[in-house]
Amino acid sequence: SFFFAQIRCTVKYFKNGVKTIDYAGGREHEDFINFMVDPKPPKPKQVEKDWSDEVKDVVFLEPMNFDDFVEKEKSVLVMFYAPWCGHCKKMKPGLAEAAKIVNNANDIVGKIAAVDCVKHSSLAGKFEVSGYPTLKYFKDGKEQFKYRGQRTKDALVDFMKSPSEQDSSSNQPPQKTWAEESEHIIQLNDATFTEFIRDKDVFVAFYAPWCGHCSTMKHAFFETAKKLKEDNFPAVLAAVEATQNKDLAKREGVKGYPTLNFYSNGKFVVKFEEQRTVEKMYAFLRTQAEGKERENRLDQEKWEDLPSSVEHLNEENFQTYLQQTQHVLVAFHVRWCKTCATMRTDLMQASSRLAGQKGTFGIAALNCDLYGDYCNEQGVTSFPTIKYYKRGEFMENYSASTTADDVTNFLQTRQKTEL
Repeated sequence: SFFFAQIRCTVKYFKNGVKTIDYAGGREHEDFINFMVDPKPPKPKQVEKDWSDEVKDVVFLEPMNFDDFVEKEKSVLVMFYAPWCGHCKKMKPGLAEAAKIVNNANDIVGKIAAVDCVKHSSLAGKFEVSGYPTLKYFKDGKEQFKYRGQRTKDALVDFMKSPSEQDSSSNQPPQKTWAEESEHIIQLNDATFTEFIRDKDVFVAFYAPWCGHCSTMKHAFFETAKKLKEDNFPAVLAAVEATQNKDLAKREGVKGYPTLNFYSNGKFVVKFEEQRTVEKMYAFLRTQAEGKERENRLDQEKWEDLPSSVEHLNEENFQTYLQQTQHVLVAFHVRWCKTCATMRTDLMQASSRLAGQKGTFGIAALNCDLYGDYCNEQGVTSFPTIKYYKRGEFMENYSASTTADDVTNFLQTRQKTEL
């Protein structure tokens, strides 16, 4: 007799009570069935060599040497690639052959270089790489244009002999959006986002085309969307290409890729931070739709324990924080106050939007269950109470709506009146 045991995503195979194999196959039900028909140890994985170990003549750049190199060499063609990218792998031999000629020639001014965007995603972000491979030409340390010519050895060598911007009609197909790859996904942008999420439950993936983790998880995201539609489930899966919608991504607190946020009736509810599998995402959405997670988070968890950029203050750091931050809204709250609980998500979202302006704007909270006497000293007599402080000095009570838009607009307006 056989059975499976799964503990913390590790699957082990036992026979007659003795563990014999660490299962390393797929996670779909067909994979498990096929394994049980003929249990065998996993084949040893072939370790894929790093490109820098294989392609000797190409100069491999990273954040610490990129700027110095492109300034020193005057003329540089840089290939931004991802090791898993099929088009990149196809181009690698031609790139290597071209680099062998160009980088060792006395009659060609310039070098051919490459950046592994999985290792050095900061460079991909800096130069707004939105697909792989992307080739960019640099002259005297400054980016000039994208290389749009053929990706053969001869074409690359000819280009480096006399660099000139290619015709804008590239032989590369444009990068597909996630909605173009799956009929079950809605593609959103700055113009459509707010209106679309206004009256429904929406699970949104913020992604970047160069992000390896995004490419790895997107098929599970597509399958989850398909399963939801098949089950007539009342939630929509959407995607935002964050490098093309930077203001939207910043406003929604996106700091890395992929970021998966769940919204209900126009409001941010929670960030998905579990394993990005079909099973986990589907279960997460069922929980959200049933309202259990939302109620549990409000009724059972302390605000201080929820992941957010809201600054939770106490008697010791209250004045220090206010003096170090120019414009601050402080929410004085207690556990039994339902209104305090419902305003949390709005204030957390507003805080995420302002997180990149630390020292200028701040959203903070003080738990009056713990610091009741101190709250009394601040003139708090009811809950919730939100007070606005400017450079450590109390200015006024905030009595407007606590939506993320209204809160951020309030603070930004106060700053503008100073200018």
